[in-house]
Amino acid sequence: PQRDRENMLTTHRTREIMLTTQRDREIMLTTEG
Repeated sequence: PQRDRENMLTTHRTREIMLTTQRDREIMLTTEG
């Protein structure tokens, strides 16, 4: 159970990071344009 919870947290954090980078990329594109 402990490891499962850690895996869930890691997956959640990775998804957040991916979303953040995607948003940053969109902001960069918008700023350039």
